[in-house]
Amino acid sequence: MTYLPRLAAILIIISGSLCTAFAATNYQNNPAPQAQQTPATATQSRARAYAKVLEGQRHLVHFRGGEDNNLAVMARQAFQEAVKLDPTLAEAHTALAQLAFYYPPQDLDAAAIEAVNATKIDSDNFGAHQILSRLYTIKSGLREGTLNEAFAALAIKELKEVGRLDKNNAESWALLGELYDATKRTADALDAWARWAAAPQPSDVRFFQYITNSDLTTDAAYARLGLGLLAAQRLPEALQAIRRAVAAEPENRNYLLLLNRAFEADGSRDAETVADLQRIVAANPGNVLATQVLAQIESHRGRWQEAVKLLRSQLKGTPVDFASYLAISAAYSQGGQNQDAVTAARKALELAPPQEQAMVNSALFVLSSAQERSGDMPGAEESLRRILAKEPDNPTALNNLGYFLTERNQRLPEALDMIRRAVKAEPANPSFLDSLGWVYFKLGQLKEAETNLSEAARVNATSPTIHEHLGEIYFARNEVAKARAAWEKALTLSIEPDQTARLKARLNSQTK
Repeated sequence: MTYLPRLAAILIIISGSLCTAFAATNYQNNPAPQAQQTPATATQSRARAYAKVLEGQRHLVHFRGGEDNNLAVMARQAFQEAVKLDPTLAEAHTALAQLAFYYPPQDLDAAAIEAVNATKIDSDNFGAHQILSRLYTIKSGLREGTLNEAFAALAIKELKEVGRLDKNNAESWALLGELYDATKRTADALDAWARWAAAPQPSDVRFFQYITNSDLTTDAAYARLGLGLLAAQRLPEALQAIRRAVAAEPENRNYLLLLNRAFEADGSRDAETVADLQRIVAANPGNVLATQVLAQIESHRGRWQEAVKLLRSQLKGTPVDFASYLAISAAYSQGGQNQDAVTAARKALELAPPQEQAMVNSALFVLSSAQERSGDMPGAEESLRRILAKEPDNPTALNNLGYFLTERNQRLPEALDMIRRAVKAEPANPSFLDSLGWVYFKLGQLKEAETNLSEAARVNATSPTIHEHLGEIYFARNEVAKARAAWEKALTLSIEPDQTARLKARLNSQTK
């Protein structure tokens, strides 16, 4: 079995062919081929049929080495003669299915019919199950993100057969994971991805790459498993899986960012993750992103001085220092060194090319946050309004400015309007929902406040600020036990000295 040199071209043709209606049930309902011969004649026919299959395979070997399309035609004829000689020879039907699926002119209807015939004759025919699994995966709409549940179910059925016949088939487990995930079968998806991670790395990865635009490597399997575990809130397991991906590919930007995300979500502050990153940075000090991730993690652990030291070691005195200064500002902020945070953020802003609005915005966001922490509220507002002057509907700027006004109890109706616009743009953003709940609280609308803050906590259960705000709502309603529980939860998650002190005082006094 092989592909033409350009898989994408084949699969474009395949996708086009599948747009024509073909009913999978029709293939499944066809009766299995039957041979009507005496035993002696059947034995002779089967021998001749096998010979024809071998003849067809020889034609394909030569065809793959050149451009003679007649060889593909001759291979098809040989396989068809094999089926005539012995309709119950599963290998002949599989050969025809593979030819129709992989070689021009593609005929997906014929491929499906022949593959189903092969599986009816021999339920353990691997090649036929693989053809069907790929056909149904294409038709499922997984690649386009428009899932057809009927074909997804058929693809899952056939992929399970492939996995049954070859327990080390990485493609089947990886695709099963994606289809289970798309159909909300989280536990099954995680199990499939774990089996993918345990499977040997395959040599032929082109079909999977076409469907998912992702790699089929072992490290990619651990990263995908880690992402799934993270979504399922199985945080320690997620960290373990992502650490294995990073260990295999320490230069992979996506893996490092995923590791940072998992570490932030996991309240355990896993020391092994820190040790892994320290080894990566020690082995390659030039791995800037690994250094930045390690610095951010050190900040979350309260080691902001170490974070600043790491980040300053990366400075080169050139515009590439932009990201490092942003990270330095964040580290200073987490250490309560607010004026130093402002200085670092201004340095980043100086390095941002004026024509690169995204970079300018990033620097202004960090600067406004540092200014707010330092008590420079007018400066924080001015920085955000600079963004809105260029991008009036920027949801993050709208949210942040609305939140700043809310915290200062100033122009609350204006703050509510801005935050509502932010939530309308990103209705599932937990930070925006938190802001909306908080401004409702300041306006005395406790029902709306609880609704939005509860949803924010559901989306992001590890934010100390969301739990702190929920505690204030419960306390305002005289639900003291619920308020204490929320504040205690916030305290276990808080890493900022000011917030930690405020929560401890709140728990001690329980006064408004």
